Amino acid sequence: MEKDLTKFMKNVKILNKAIAIYDDKDGNYMVMNTPGLLVGSEKIQVNEEEKKIAVFNQIIPKNMIGIKEKRKKIKSKEEITHKPEDKYTLIEDEEDVETFYAVSNQLGAKQIFTSKQDANELVSSINDNILELINE
Repeated sequence: MEKDLTKFMKNVKILNKAIAIYDDKDGNYMVMNTPGLLVGSEKIQVNEEEKKIAVFNQIIPKNMIGIKEKRKKIKSKEEITHKPEDKYTLIEDEEDVETFYAVSNQLGAKQIFTSKQDANELVSSINDNILELINE
C-alpha cells in the first residue's frame, strides 16, 4: 500500500457513500469505508533531537528543512544553574524548532509540507472531492 497521500488517493475509487476501493499496480487491493479517506492537517514542531527521531521513524523526510521558529519550553532552573536547590523551580525558556505540517488520512497515508497554506489546500481539495462524491 502506498504511504504517500497523493499517490494513495490516485489509486482509490469511491463506489458509494460507505465503500471505497484501493487497487494499485503492485496487486494491493483493499475495501475501506469512505469516511476514512477524509484528511486532516497536523502541525509538528521538533527540535534537533526530536527531528532525528522523526526522521528515523519516517515521519519527516530526511532532507526536508522546516520553518525555523522559537518555541517556549518549561524546564527546571537547575538545568541552567546546576544548583540542587533550584531543582523544583520551573522557568520558561525558548528553544529553536522546525515546523512541519503533516496531512494524513485515517489509513496512515500522509504527506509532509513546510507551508501551512499548501497543507490546507491539499486538505480542502481532497475533502471537497470526497464530500462531493458522498453527497451525490
